[in-house]
Parts: sequence; structure tokens; C-alpha cells
Amino acid sequence: MRALLPRPIGESRRFALLCGLALAMAAGGCQSSPRKVPSWKVPSWMWPPPVGVALLRGTVALDDTSRSADPLVVYLIPVETVVPLPSLGRAAVVRWRNGAFEPASVAVRQGARVQIENEGNLHHRLFTAGEGAVRLDLAPHGEHDLQLGASGPSHFYCALHPSEYLFVYASQQRYVGAVRPDGTWGIGPLAPGDYRLMLWSPSADGFVRTVRIWPWTVQSQGLRLKPEPD
Repeated sequence: MRALLPRPIGESRRFALLCGLALAMAAGGCQSSPRKVPSWKVPSWMWPPPVGVALLRGTVALDDTSRSADPLVVYLIPVETVVPLPSLGRAAVVRWRNGAFEPASVAVRQGARVQIENEGNLHHRLFTAGEGAVRLDLAPHGEHDLQLGASGPSHFYCALHPSEYLFVYASQQRYVGAVRPDGTWGIGPLAPGDYRLMLWSPSADGFVRTVRIWPWTVQSQGLRLKPEPD
């Protein structure tokens, strides 16, 4: 008896499936109450994903190790107008667990939501200092939606626990990501096109290089942060 093998998906069927997934993504980003957005993953048989999705990732090397604790942010500025991809709901999720915020640094688009969840039994009173100060209470096993209307860095401290710290960067650009403690970063999904790759640190905010994003690719870029001249 001949073994039954799965039939390969034809191009027309693949195209229909990808279009359907793209519409589902767009519908998910237009929900009136997107508090709980189910996670989804593109099946391997549907790869490449719809609408030319691309990802950009890389690492940041520090020549000055004394600045290893500084928050760093990578973002992209389109050289020309690109077609934006549909929103997938909330921009970032931060969880308090194991005695710290995870992740401790996030970067989102200005006005996007950051959902802060408390998985512990302690109460937290977070605040920022300076003009436009933000204050929020985080009850045990509670959650809070944070939206920053102003762009730039925000440093959150806890009035009840001095060692707690959370960094949130609100960018005017759509494509932005915080550098992780191990120096890695990632931005996506991206629309294909040419972008200016930018790096923000507490002491500098500047242009690194121009990168070309090709559709249906995962590309890498290495960055190096040099010490400031004396």
C-alpha cells in the first residue's frame, strides 16, 4: 500500500491563507477592548509570514564597561514612507516576579500601552521624578496599563522598595526596542524598506548607519558603543 503523504500547498492556497492571516492580525489590532490578546504563532507550513514581514536583531558591544548598567534603546527611522503593519495589540508586558521587574527595560512607541503585572504578594507604589511625574499603584496579583503621552525616557522607582527600578522609553518612532542585559536586541515585525538605524543612551542619541530591510528575512546588525572622549 502506498504511504499517504501530505499534499504540498499550492501557491494560490498559500496566498489565500496568508491573506486570511493578515486580515485576522488587523482585526485583532482593532478590538475595542484588547486587554487580553491571545498569543499566536505562524505555523511552519505557512512560512514565510504575510505582508513581507521581516525581523531585525543584533547586539551592542560596550567599549566602556563602566556604562554596562545604562539603559540602551535601538530604533529605526524610515528613509521613505513605508506601509505600516497591523498592530497586534498591547505593545509590551512587564511582570514583577522573583524580586524584580522582567524585563527591567522596555521601549515602545509613544502612546502605546505597557501592561505591568504583579505576580507577587507585595504592594508596589511606582513613581517617576521631575516634570510630568507619573504615579501608579500595583496591588498584589494586580495589573496596571501604562500609557506615556510624552516621548523620551522614564525612570520608575518604588516608594515602598528602594531597590526596585523599571525603565520605559517612549519613542516617536514606530520601530523601537530596548537592549537586553546580555546586549542583544530585536525589532519586528518590520515592513520592507530602507531605515536609519539609531542608538539612544543616557549620554547620546545618534545615527549609526542605514540598513535595507528585505521582505521575509531575519537580518542582524552589530553595534558598538565607544567611550566618550575626555
